[in-house]
Amino acid sequence: MPFNFKLKMKNTIKMMRPRHYIKNFLIFFPLFLVGQLFVWDKLFTVFIGFLTFCLMSSVVYIINDCCDLQNDRKHSTKRLRAIASGMITKLEAIIIAILLTSISFALNIIFANVLTIMVVLFYVVLNIAYSLRLKNIAILDLILLALCYVIRVLYGDILINAEIAIWVYLTVFSMAIFIGIIKRKNEILTQDNITRKVASVYSVKALNIAEYIFMLLTFVLYLCYIILTIKDAVFGYNSLLLLLGGICVLFILLRYVKVTNKIGNSGNPVEVLFKDITLITLVVLFMIFTTLGIYVEFPSF
Repeated sequence: MPFNFKLKMKNTIKMMRPRHYIKNFLIFFPLFLVGQLFVWDKLFTVFIGFLTFCLMSSVVYIINDCCDLQNDRKHSTKRLRAIASGMITKLEAIIIAILLTSISFALNIIFANVLTIMVVLFYVVLNIAYSLRLKNIAILDLILLALCYVIRVLYGDILINAEIAIWVYLTVFSMAIFIGIIKRKNEILTQDNITRKVASVYSVKALNIAEYIFMLLTFVLYLCYIILTIKDAVFGYNSLLLLLGGICVLFILLRYVKVTNKIGNSGNPVEVLFKDITLITLVVLFMIFTTLGIYVEFPSF
């Protein structure tokens, strides 16, 4: 078969999973919450950090696909992935991973600092350990996946020394556990438990209970963050807008549960968000209310 550069590039990009970069927007969250989103030097620093983290995220996906190659080939949809389908060989994937790692580390060295490199390294090592062994240990697999979301926020925090409240980290961790629980539940209800052994350890009944516990916990934790943020301020339109943003969080979680409970839904947060216009609308409303509450000074009542 003759070499097709265009097809090879298409499969390389597919292997890197750029759609999943949406998760990395959590890196901007600390900058956004401390009201410095329009401080251009900090925005530039976080943007470079976002790019470097995206490259390392792709490296993690490549490593995961190489480790899961045999299982992916048995799966109805994962068998179409670039490596599993044979469109990208393991050797090519390793070379691409090394190249992306080199670029990412170079950008970190130039624009960030040693601490951010350590955070990225921890993220990669954690994911390699997860792919090789830890993903088969029930409960721990959910905790490690949740930590990956927390690391994104920590990375953004360190980039600009934002020192955001612990409540933000707790909210992100709880939300990630909530998402992970739904994914595991949907794996049990579909054929995914054939290729992911840990899914068979969980029960649908227990996961249903845990799902609603962490949904409520996520909302309460974020509400605590809002209340502590506005406790020393005169209650006015800014406070009201932040509270409306918090209410949006509750409706986002409820909508996510409703959408993912449909038969055949994978529970993948990226796929769910891109396919549901109501969920997108709620996220946009959350961003509008919170942005106005943080960045526009309204008079008090």
